[in-house]
Amino acid sequence: MWTADEIAQLCYEHYRIKLPKQGKPEPNREWTLLAAIVKIQSSPGKGCDTSDTPVQEKKEVVSIGTGTKCIGQSKMRKSGDILNDSHAEVIARRSFQRYLCHQLQLAATLKEDSIFVPGTQRGQWKLRPGIFFVFFSSHTPFFRCQNVSALPKGFGVQELKIQQSYLLFEQSRCAVKAKRADSPGRLVPCGAAISWSAVPEQPLDVTANGFPQGTTKKGIRSLQARSRISKVELFRSFQKLLNSIAEDEWPDSLRVQKLHTYQEYKNAASTYQEAWSALQKQAFGSWIRNPPDYHQFE
Repeated sequence: MWTADEIAQLCYEHYRIKLPKQGKPEPNREWTLLAAIVKIQSSPGKGCDTSDTPVQEKKEVVSIGTGTKCIGQSKMRKSGDILNDSHAEVIARRSFQRYLCHQLQLAATLKEDSIFVPGTQRGQWKLRPGIFFVFFSSHTPFFRCQNVSALPKGFGVQELKIQQSYLLFEQSRCAVKAKRADSPGRLVPCGAAISWSAVPEQPLDVTANGFPQGTTKKGIRSLQARSRISKVELFRSFQKLLNSIAEDEWPDSLRVQKLHTYQEYKNAASTYQEAWSALQKQAFGSWIRNPPDYHQFE
């Protein structure tokens, strides 16, 4: 069984060793927050089938996000090509979506092992037995939640288990503040956000002010000025996945009508939308949702 310190250490080492300097805070002047998702794959010890067989666990960081900022409502765009929210946990979640899309691609094309196996209905997939995920944050997320029940069939709520690590992220505000002691100058949050996903092509994505770092005002509307985890690019990845699968293997929700926009595809996932609506009413009543016209891009 893993511990909170083991998960924290794994995430900190991945950030320190496997990610380049690009997008990281300037030493002794800037700080940032880190969030990550870790895959835990367990399997019984080989060569023994008894109930007391020790369980072997393989831990792997599959997504990482850093960041502390939002762009503000006045800078939001209806084209889906800007990151509205660059807080670490949001970046980690979107990086995880890239990872999941890649794993679905592997499962659908049967090229190699994936975390997914076929579900009970056409076009549906489920996690391979023995795999689960742990969300890690270098800071304590703030949220208010009530008891959740009465979700649609197929959706459930797992018991929330929170463990605290006593390891400090070396580029957190507290750690940097302690190191610099009486150094002159103001301590400020890092302006960049880092996204990393366990995917084979271009796993790293560094942004500032919602666009890839280094984007000029003149280049904002170009394809190069899109983060790989922007809504429009994640939508493109989904469409690419869909086009790689024979249409008769699509779920019924995608076959009964011709879909074009991001909003139409979201609405087609009717059971998910029903569950999300129920969850909002029970636990996230103050959740701010973007108006529908921000989801009309193709």
